Amino acid sequence: MFCPVCGRKVRRKIDFCPYCGIRLTPQKQSVGMEEASELQIEGEKKAAPRKRTPWGCGSSTLLVAAISFAVLIILASAALGIYQGVRERNKLDSLAASEHFNKGVAYLGRGEYELAIAELESAIRLDPNNGEARKKLEEARTKLTAAPTPTSLIILDTAATHFSDGRSLYERGLWDEAIAKLEAALALDPTYKQQEVADMLFACYYNSGIQLASEDRMEEALLRWSLALEIRPGDAGVKRQQKLASLYLAGMGYWQADWEQAIENFAEIYEIQPGYKDVAQRLYDARVSYGDQLYETQQWCVAQAQYEGALEIHDSPEVRAKRDDAASRCANPPEGTGTPEPGTETPAPPGGTFVGRFVEYKSVEKHLMMVRGYVYDVSGEGVPGIQVRISAYDWSAIAVTDGAGLFSFDGLSNPLTYTLTLIDLPVQPVDVLAQESRLAWTEFRQMP
Repeated sequence: MFCPVCGRKVRRKIDFCPYCGIRLTPQKQSVGMEEASELQIEGEKKAAPRKRTPWGCGSSTLLVAAISFAVLIILASAALGIYQGVRERNKLDSLAASEHFNKGVAYLGRGEYELAIAELESAIRLDPNNGEARKKLEEARTKLTAAPTPTSLIILDTAATHFSDGRSLYERGLWDEAIAKLEAALALDPTYKQQEVADMLFACYYNSGIQLASEDRMEEALLRWSLALEIRPGDAGVKRQQKLASLYLAGMGYWQADWEQAIENFAEIYEIQPGYKDVAQRLYDARVSYGDQLYETQQWCVAQAQYEGALEIHDSPEVRAKRDDAASRCANPPEGTGTPEPGTETPAPPGGTFVGRFVEYKSVEKHLMMVRGYVYDVSGEGVPGIQVRISAYDWSAIAVTDGAGLFSFDGLSNPLTYTLTLIDLPVQPVDVLAQESRLAWTEFRQMP
């Protein structure tokens, strides 16, 4: 689907657009410092699904059964992850709705009908099935309508009182309480100290959103920031927080259900603000889990890249061991597609075969994706004039090695797993994951 505001393509399962923060499913409007930073946020391209070319020359019935079983396990885990994420979000919404309901009932009991209506409407937006909140809301509206119409002087005095109370609460950092008072003053007299009320409400919405986000109440935080943007459209600081929260919500929605998409969202947050909430740990855990999943399906080169990404965040002897094992299998993959029997050894490729392997990643200019490598003969000398093919899905391209045996694919536009092979030569191909801002070095070496 496409976001109706920014037009970017987004996944159907997420509630908020990761690029502009707008809500993608029907929901409530809601309620978020004056000196917000001017950081500009650039959207990231979404990764297309990955495809790889399996190693070996055939597949056995046992492997097909094992892979089918693994797919069933992954699908079951995905369903469980989505169910757990939805259940946790519903629980948070229910708690927030209960809090707004209790405040609304308290205001109703004190005869502060405008404030009661605001709180009860918030409770219903978070929990549309709350019948008791709807009854209390109707009661508050009825009593407000039946109340004697105050004179202009009384309205002005009441607005002044709400304004004074709101400013006192604002100065004490009690954002939600200040919002209720300032909104009440605004409802009574929209012209009363209009600029001061707007400035304080903007700061309250912004800071209330920050506080709600710190409590993992992301949807409420996003609604607060939406109200802040109604006062100051385009404020960079609010948009930055909105983007971070939207990406975090999306990442949590994919947690345990789709590691690749979870990594994409948390990696973008980590690039913007590495210390945001628990993103560093989330990204680390997601990369390790995804690496384990790839390893189990014999995608050792891609698994190696995930382990290396995790080690860039935290060093771990256990993950280093996994990385080294994946790297070894990536460089020298076992023959066939099944698991070798105990005590057997993987046969070496026949003499003259060029064996491909992934070497390392190097950082390059942002948004560039490149794959380069060398073709070496049995003596270790670069071989010129060799045709190297890169392919993914139904797309392929060919490069020819130069005098030093170097080949280059520098114009890649999608972060996919590509297969590199040599044309008209005995070869063991290599799978390479192209990543944004990375140069993937590979090589082909002729076996003696």
